[in-house]
Amino acid sequence: MTNTIELRDKASALRKSKDFNAALPLYEELWKNRPNERNEWDGWGYASCLRKVRRAQEAEQVCRDTLKIKSDFAYARNELAWCLYDLYIKKSDEEISRDEQPYLRAAKEVTSLVRQDQFSAFAKTILHVSDYLKSKPNPRAQDRYAWLSQLDPAQLSTDTFQFTDATGAQRKLASDKERCFASLTDVLVGLTQWEKCIAVGEEALKQIQQFHYDNDIWIRRRIAIAKGKLGRRTEAIADLRDLLVRKKEFFIQHDLAELLAQEGLTDEAFSFAAQAAIGHGEPQMKLGVFELLGQLLRAADRPKEAAEHYALMAAVRLEHNWPISSDLANVLSEAGVQIDKLESSNAIIKRLTPVWAAVAAERQERFTGRITEIREKFGFVLTQDRKSYFFRLSEFKGPRRLLAAGQEVTFALEDGFDKKKNIPAKNAVNLQPA
Repeated sequence: MTNTIELRDKASALRKSKDFNAALPLYEELWKNRPNERNEWDGWGYASCLRKVRRAQEAEQVCRDTLKIKSDFAYARNELAWCLYDLYIKKSDEEISRDEQPYLRAAKEVTSLVRQDQFSAFAKTILHVSDYLKSKPNPRAQDRYAWLSQLDPAQLSTDTFQFTDATGAQRKLASDKERCFASLTDVLVGLTQWEKCIAVGEEALKQIQQFHYDNDIWIRRRIAIAKGKLGRRTEAIADLRDLLVRKKEFFIQHDLAELLAQEGLTDEAFSFAAQAAIGHGEPQMKLGVFELLGQLLRAADRPKEAAEHYALMAAVRLEHNWPISSDLANVLSEAGVQIDKLESSNAIIKRLTPVWAAVAAERQERFTGRITEIREKFGFVLTQDRKSYFFRLSEFKGPRRLLAAGQEVTFALEDGFDKKKNIPAKNAVNLQPA
């Protein structure tokens, strides 16, 4: 029979060479059949091999038994934390939501077992919990912050993870550092900690060289929101204008419209709010846009049009079984709108869309041209002086049957960004059949 020292050395050598399946029976002999000779290193080696071959449940128990030998043994504590991560943390939101107590209990145990470093499950667990809490209905920013505040972003890894998705495309996930900064700025906006949001956001822009999934845009947007809340509206407006060059999203247009309204620039505020209303996005996400348009129209002494927007807000809320606030009910009552006789939100949107398009176009110089090419999500339009402009199909405001090569259109131009060439560009927007 092989003596214990020889057995231990052979098992360790196989583990170090990553031949985990060959090492396992040797560690099993040490751990199960030689209880009086085994030590904490044998337990850790055995658990490590078990986890490497996807037997995390067994590895968890071996780690717990190892810690009975030496409770402060860092290697076993770290291995146990990774077992908990594999077994209970690394799940989909849907799986967790069925019974989140084991998940949260495991997450708390991970953070009690190990501290933040590049080899532990500490940071990934906290970031996972933050993302899960955000996915819940009516997430509490305070709960997410309680987890995220345990991290030091400066000490997090900048390593990204590359993989091939189901379609065969190469994708890259953001680093732990980038994820932490993105989550922290989001939470700080929710907590209305404006100064801290700006400081953390600006630190993120300094520390991270390359962002993923437009995280730099979202961080810059949160900085702009924070500046606006602190009364630094001129800076915030300039920042949001710059962001719209790179990312034309309805919520950025809405942010900008609100700040312009606060500065008394109502015509421009109205234009951006109208652009937000016709931009891509579900109606239930645009309740703030509709409310702002209603406020602007009331201030302009256009009560009938204002009432249409408040009716739209109410219709969307009713269709999602959301309550009608007393303020909204009072506004509708004053306008003579009966909540129980509201049209569908789709019917109201269909009636208001031409109005929004007209308002959005009022401040834009119009050009004429012909669509030359249509692809899956975008196309190109050619002017009479032979200049070609890119446009997104969502910018075509006419009947879908007319969206085809050869169609004559009028359009406006706005600043955009050519991601392939990494340079500013002019894009065609608000295309209308000629």
